[in-house]
Amino acid sequence: KMPLRGHGHQSRVLASSEATRTIGVVVDGSSRNGRHATRFMRRSCATWDKCTGDDSPATASPMMYLGMIDSARRDFTAAEPLLRRAAELSRTGVGEGNPQVALADGNLGEMLIDKGELEEGGRLLRSAIAVLKLPSSGDTWRAALFESALGVSLEKQEKFEEAEAVLRSSLTALTEGSGMEHRNTKKAARRLVTLYEHMGRA
Repeated sequence: KMPLRGHGHQSRVLASSEATRTIGVVVDGSSRNGRHATRFMRRSCATWDKCTGDDSPATASPMMYLGMIDSARRDFTAAEPLLRRAAELSRTGVGEGNPQVALADGNLGEMLIDKGELEEGGRLLRSAIAVLKLPSSGDTWRAALFESALGVSLEKQEKFEEAEAVLRSSLTALTEGSGMEHRNTKKAARRLVTLYEHMGRA
C-alpha cells in the first residue's frame, strides 16, 4: 500500500485518481482514442491499488473501463480478466443485485458475446438488464444498450422472434433517451435491420 500522510492526504490522492478515471472515460467517449484513454485508466488503477490494495472494490470502476477499452479494440485476451475481476470486486463491495454489479456484469456479457461465448454472455446480460430496469435503479438507458447486445446474441442463435422484441425495445428506449442521431441509437437500428435481412423481411 502507498505510504500516506493521514486520511486527508489519502482522500485527495483518491479524488485525483477518480478524476483521472473520469478523464479517461471522456477521452474514450469523445475521440474514441483507446491508446490515450487506456493511459488515463491505467494511471487511475495504479493509484487505487497503491492506496487500497489490489483486492479493494474501489479498483473495480477503472478496471472495468480498461476492460471495455480492450474489448472495443477486440483484444479479448486482455479484456476478459479485467472485466471478470471488476465484476468480482463489485460484488465484494456492494453485493448481488446492485446496479454497479449489473453494469459490470453487462459489460462482461457484451464482451463475451463479441468473443462468441453466447450462452454465458446472454445470461449475464439478462441479469444486468433485469436489475437496471428496476424502479430502484432506473437506468433504462444502460439497460437498452445491453438489450441491443443481447439481441445480437439471440440472432446468432437464430432465436429471431425474441431477438426482434429485444432489439425493438432497445431501439425505442435509445431513441427516447438519446435521439435518432446518437451513435448508440444508430447502432441499435442497424442491428434491427440486419436481423430483418436474416429473416428475409428487409
